[in-house]
Amino acid sequence: GYTADSLPAALSVAWTFESRPAPRPAWPTRTRQRFDVAYQPVIAGQGLYFGSSADGKVYALEAVHGGLRWEFFTGGPVRFAPVAWRDRVLVASDDGYVYCLAAADGRLVWKQRGGPRPDMLLGNDRMVSRGGPVVADDLVYFAAGIWPSEGVHVYAMDAASGRVVWCNDSSGTLELDQPHPTARAKSGVAAQGYLVIDGNRLYVPTGRGVPAVFQRTNGKFLG
Repeated sequence: GYTADSLPAALSVAWTFESRPAPRPAWPTRTRQRFDVAYQPVIAGQGLYFGSSADGKVYALEAVHGGLRWEFFTGGPVRFAPVAWRDRVLVASDDGYVYCLAAADGRLVWKQRGGPRPDMLLGNDRMVSRGGPVVADDLVYFAAGIWPSEGVHVYAMDAASGRVVWCNDSSGTLELDQPHPTARAKSGVAAQGYLVIDGNRLYVPTGRGVPAVFQRTNGKFLG
């Protein structure tokens, strides 16, 4: 985590909130991709927000005393921290949707499905479709799908309305040079982690592989 605020020399516990059940990592038997072994909160204003990979809920707490403000059910595990934007909270769920919620009361403002169909695919006994959202210039970017052969979709949407600005649905089935010499095979983007913006580029992490890079203005795959 990061904050620009100065911390006091001595810290003490102000409150605790225990969420049950415990997190359920996407890769419970692997040690390489341990990005979701703990719930990942964000603080905005007087609210603290986090999602659960165990019960698929988004929780909002009072940042001052830890009291529960509201909770919202999604249709699958929530593995990444929500994004606080203006008076809203944006969160991606493994059900393939990104949700826009009112920060004050958890009311659903809009939601958008990442894939072209409502098909549900299981991985390690849970639904899986992960790419942590990021917001810049009033646009929210997220990815849905982790199996290239089944289709991967990377989106830019208007954060206020949920209107799709662009969608790249072709980066999951690419013919690429592989790490070992002379090898070339069909592969593609498989989103696993938080999306990152740097200038006019959007980076999509791919687990153990190198991140994929997209043009932020139109979604063109750059490599």
